[in-house]
Amino acid sequence: MPGNDLLARLAGVRRRIRWLLALEAVGRILLVSVLYAVVVAGADWWVHFPGYARLIFNATFVVLIGRYAWRRVYRPATVPIHLDQIALILPELPGELRDRLAASVAYLDHGGAGSSALWQTVIEQTSDSLGHARLARGIRPERARRWMTAGVLSVLGMAALATWQGPLVRVGLARLTTPLGDSAWPRRVEIVPLTGDAVVAVGESFEVAMRVARGESRLHRVYLNLHLPFGRIQREVLRRGADGVYRRTLDAIRADVQYSFACGDHDLSDSPFTIRAATRPEVVALNAEVSLPSYAGSIAPELQADTEEGFHAIRGGSLRLRATCHLPSAAQRSNASVKLELEDGRTVEMHHGEEAEWTATLLAEESTSFVIELRDGLGLTPRDRRSYRLFVRADQPPSARIIEPTGVLDITPRAELDLVVHAEDDVGLTGVLLAASVERVSAERQPSQWTADLLAEGVDLKTDAIAGATSIAEPAAVQPAGSTASPREVQRAYRWSLAELNVQPGDSVIYHVESRDAFVQDGSPRTVRTLPQRLIVLSPPDFAKRLRDELLTSQRSLRRLLADIVSIEGRTRALEEAQAISRATTRPLAAELRRARQSAALILDRLQLVIDRGYANRLGHDDAVQMTRRVHQEVSEISDEFLELAAVALEAIPDEPEASTATRLVVTALEMESRAITGIHAILDRLARWNDYEELVRRVRELQERQEALIRVVAEAARAAQDLRIDTLGGAGSGAEGNGANAPRVLDTAAQDQRQLSAEATRLLLSMKDFGREVEGVKPARVAALEAAADLGYRHNVVGRMEEAVAELSAGRAGLAGDAQAGAAAGLRAMVALLEDAPQRELSLLSKALADAADRLKKIILAQRDLIGRTESAQPEWARLVTRQSTLARTTSAFSAGIKVADSESETVREHTGKSSEEMLAAADGLSAGDGIRARTRQDAALELLETALRVLERRQSEADQAAAEKSLAALAERLIAIHREQGLIHTDTQWFASRSADAARLTRADVLRAGQLVLRQSTLKEQLEEAREKMAGSIVFNHVAARVAQDMSESAGLLDARAWDGALAVQERILGALRQLIGAIETLPRPDPSKQFADAAGAGQSAAQPTMERLIPPLAELKVLRSMQQALHEQTVRWASVKGESEADSQRRHEALRAVGTGQRELHELATQLIEQSASQGSAP
Repeated sequence: MPGNDLLARLAGVRRRIRWLLALEAVGRILLVSVLYAVVVAGADWWVHFPGYARLIFNATFVVLIGRYAWRRVYRPATVPIHLDQIALILPELPGELRDRLAASVAYLDHGGAGSSALWQTVIEQTSDSLGHARLARGIRPERARRWMTAGVLSVLGMAALATWQGPLVRVGLARLTTPLGDSAWPRRVEIVPLTGDAVVAVGESFEVAMRVARGESRLHRVYLNLHLPFGRIQREVLRRGADGVYRRTLDAIRADVQYSFACGDHDLSDSPFTIRAATRPEVVALNAEVSLPSYAGSIAPELQADTEEGFHAIRGGSLRLRATCHLPSAAQRSNASVKLELEDGRTVEMHHGEEAEWTATLLAEESTSFVIELRDGLGLTPRDRRSYRLFVRADQPPSARIIEPTGVLDITPRAELDLVVHAEDDVGLTGVLLAASVERVSAERQPSQWTADLLAEGVDLKTDAIAGATSIAEPAAVQPAGSTASPREVQRAYRWSLAELNVQPGDSVIYHVESRDAFVQDGSPRTVRTLPQRLIVLSPPDFAKRLRDELLTSQRSLRRLLADIVSIEGRTRALEEAQAISRATTRPLAAELRRARQSAALILDRLQLVIDRGYANRLGHDDAVQMTRRVHQEVSEISDEFLELAAVALEAIPDEPEASTATRLVVTALEMESRAITGIHAILDRLARWNDYEELVRRVRELQERQEALIRVVAEAARAAQDLRIDTLGGAGSGAEGNGANAPRVLDTAAQDQRQLSAEATRLLLSMKDFGREVEGVKPARVAALEAAADLGYRHNVVGRMEEAVAELSAGRAGLAGDAQAGAAAGLRAMVALLEDAPQRELSLLSKALADAADRLKKIILAQRDLIGRTESAQPEWARLVTRQSTLARTTSAFSAGIKVADSESETVREHTGKSSEEMLAAADGLSAGDGIRARTRQDAALELLETALRVLERRQSEADQAAAEKSLAALAERLIAIHREQGLIHTDTQWFASRSADAARLTRADVLRAGQLVLRQSTLKEQLEEAREKMAGSIVFNHVAARVAQDMSESAGLLDARAWDGALAVQERILGALRQLIGAIETLPRPDPSKQFADAAGAGQSAAQPTMERLIPPLAELKVLRSMQQALHEQTVRWASVKGESEADSQRRHEALRAVGTGQRELHELATQLIEQSASQGSAP
């Protein structure tokens, strides 16, 4: 159809127009792009734009090109173009035809008004008019062709340029296409950095360096760019060195620094180097856990810190080194390495442990030195490389020393010595032994050796609780169960009982301490000994005399202390009379009082040493020890109470005190000082009287011993003379002729000794009477005892009998002289017995007086309580109570006045009862005034004072009873020891007779007389035992054993009279064994604790071990005897049970022995039952 043909032809025109526009735009874009690349690349080659600048250029160009392409390519191709508009712009058609063509196309596209047939006619005419003409002929392509040709030529030119200058083109294209890439134009100058990124210690310097590899010229300057914060760059000119290197030192770098170099067209500012400032690593501490050699056992390692002395180890051990390093940052801690570099070139790697610790193990072989090579993760090392020293030494021998006691000591045969030994070894002790040997005074007795293991039996003073100077407890285990470690240092306390050595007076004990360690040398352990120490054994009387002398030496120190306090008291009294009292005047006095307390402390230490030595040597009941304890208590009271209160009062005076306050404090200090002076005077007076008394008693006892010795000398001389006469008459001419011939000379010597003894006895009796007259006003029990003993000596005519003995000896009448001497000895024995019983009587009288005073005081307290109860009743009864309260007050006052002040306790009772009397009178006044509250308050105060005084009296009575009981027990022990000693002598003489009988030797007349004396001595000893048995009346076990011993003594006397020496020896051995049981039970009682000695029996822990007046033998001593008896029965049972009878007689003897053991066991069971019943009835347990 004509219409469709017109539309198709116009659509082709429209497509042609669109293609021409697109080709023109593409040509232009190609040309502009090539020109842009050439211009920008050339400018970049000249200027070296940074990447971001090139990126901006590219972005701008792309935006512009895109905008142009959108307008010139995209929109012409996509925007609708109507065909009627195309028809109107055809340049080759006439105007009328263009209009008719446009109208026809418009009708065909959009329709319109009018006749369709008419429009069809128009369309056909228009189609015919156009014919076959080319409608697009008027659309010329020259413009599009030119731009497209220009674009293609520009691309070809770029390709030609790339062919000619390929590298430059490639760099330029790379810098344009990837503006942020690493491509760069070839430079005329090339820089080679010699330093780059680095790590520098804070505060140190760093040298940067670079070299110009190409293009170096004098016209070019080389710069160092320091990149500062906020993008700033500081430039510094670098100077060229002689070697062609440009250097610059950056000093004191304390923060990270970025730097770069620049020279000519080569600038490294885009990629600067970084200098990182970091703290250097340091070895903060080095410790070592030093382990001992393997033979030392499982001992915990010793921790040694790093010191200038280095580390010390024993050869064969090891060290576990722990280095603590300071690495501030995580980067430094990562990949850090620590090594030990030894001086011999060896290297030991240290392993990283917890946190900042590195550990390594070294074997202790030889002494060496080492350094720690520390390098952190950044490559930094410590500033200083310190050298550490390791000292390796060989195992040293052990050492030991005896801390206590030191020097030569005097002891008794039954002493208990407290040793303190210190031993140490660098590895470990395997043994600490106490070794002792006895040098016997008698050549017949062989030396004995004795050892004790102090590690097993001693008490560890570093772990066991030993309070002050209390007695040492039972030995404890040294090492815990399962431990194999040996102690490296020990300090052991050991109670050494000298009774185990069976020493006698005159013997010497030499002891030392041996220490051994685990080191084995030549197949045997290494042993080191201390220097030997010596103990001199003295008899108990001699040792007691030493203690008395040491106590009396304290008088000089007490007198010096008294002089100091008197001087202080005088200045204090002068201060009281002064008008102005200030701190400046009282402070020196207080300081002197403090120094006086220090002097008193030294005296107390010396007294305590005497007490300890007395108890350690089983002389706790001796008068010297008891007196020392009392003096110690009183001096302690003076120091801790009087002197302390006086010093406190003087120190309490302020700088500007009130007159009344200062005067009151000075008066208080003056009163305390006066009481201290009075107390020291009383102590000195008591020591003086006690010294004289003890000296007189000793002299009487010495006279008795000398008189008995003379009796034996005279009897022996008379017996020798008689034997000489008998042998002369019989014509035998025995060997006794020499002794008989010397009898006259012996009697003459005895007469001289007797005359000297008589003169001394005369002076002694006069001294005893004079001593009584000097203290006649006081009349204590001991003074009365001295007077009574002197009177007893005069009644026995001791001096007269001694003079009679002198006359008879001078005349050669030994028999009559012996009778006179026996009378004098009997008188002296009676005097000694009286004097020895004096302290006991004194304590008994004191206890009785205290008991009477306590009873009277209890009655007063009951009356006062009754008055208090009546006061609470109705008020009308108060009038009758006034008289009763006043009467009770006068009674209490009379009681207080009747108390004789002999010690601090009596003074306290007197003060309290006197004050209670005043309170009672005040209560009576309150009752008479009708003030019941005041009266009741005063009555309560009086009652409290009375009860306090009663407690003091009861405590003092307990002390007296306890002291009397201890004295009685000590006397009983001494009596038993004397009986044992005499029985031992009888046993020795019996052994001599038994040996003569075994040898079938004929007894001489002298031997027969001696045997008769032996029977008499055994009978006399039985009588002495019966006297001692009377003191055992309250003890079931002791009384039973003493009764059995008395029977054995009677049997021994009968056997001796019958000359049955072997039977007598067997009986005597039983006697000695029983006596040893009794003596040992008393002597092994624990020493009394001063803080608990007089405690109530229901609450004290020592009641079973201490004697009392009601029960002289403590239950513990009876239990000890029972244990000894049971042990003896056990040994007999074991011995006879192991004996097998080979004959009928042996079997019969074995049967009888076992039956005797059974009888003894029944007796022992009965004794134990009676003891339990007795203890239960007394409210205690054995």
